[in-house]
Amino acid sequence: MITRAEMLAVAAVAPDSRVAYGDHPAQHVTRFDARDPRFGAVVLHGGCWRDTIDGGHTSPLAAALAVEGFTTWNAEYRRLDGGGGYPETFDDVAVALDHVWDDARAVGLDPARIALVGHSAGGHLALWWAASRPEPQPRPAGVVALAAVCDLAASVDEQICAGIAARFFHDAPERLAEICPTRRLPIGVPHHHLVGASDQIVPPAHIERFVAQARAAGDETSLRVLPGGHFEPITPRGRFWTTLLETIRALASAGPSG
Repeated sequence: MITRAEMLAVAAVAPDSRVAYGDHPAQHVTRFDARDPRFGAVVLHGGCWRDTIDGGHTSPLAAALAVEGFTTWNAEYRRLDGGGGYPETFDDVAVALDHVWDDARAVGLDPARIALVGHSAGGHLALWWAASRPEPQPRPAGVVALAAVCDLAASVDEQICAGIAARFFHDAPERLAEICPTRRLPIGVPHHHLVGASDQIVPPAHIERFVAQARAAGDETSLRVLPGGHFEPITPRGRFWTTLLETIRALASAGPSG
């Protein structure tokens, strides 16, 4: 399995463009351009919502998706211990995606042909945004959730990321109804989940429960459990690569403009 140290040791890839959406250093979005793109993707990185890991570690994934024909945005946001928390982290994701949709139109891409790709804590944020987007926010093609934290309360009980998600709601438990994907079902867009069978950070059982609940609530959703650990899903051309590409392409192709 790929370790955290091995994942972080991979050099970041320089984007084609970078735009700030606020004054904090973490408030920016980078873009990796595809040649003649028909579809797009937005990557929301993980790292337990902590400031110790930034979007540099998902830049190789974003660059590889661009090579495959997806114009790809890698969205950064304020994180715990770095100016984030509640509501800052959530506000940043919303503003970052506002920028993405405007930028997508500028380069000729319909948001309905763009998938959100979130890993771990970023999977939580992608699912949260999809379930919470206010009108007239555009409807994306859907969410591809990679080892996503789906239930914040359960993540504390299960000690996912050492239970750090409690910092979002420890002083206001009622906030879970706003920020937890499980409490916001149905998500309202298709969401498809990939996780490593040996993932010891976000166990497959955590996601299995969420997918079952989402399906019962009426969502179009699925789960694929593949060999590997927590970081294989974001490794370009690794064990998950073909499945990831197929999943993003299927979502983007099925959009209203497809």
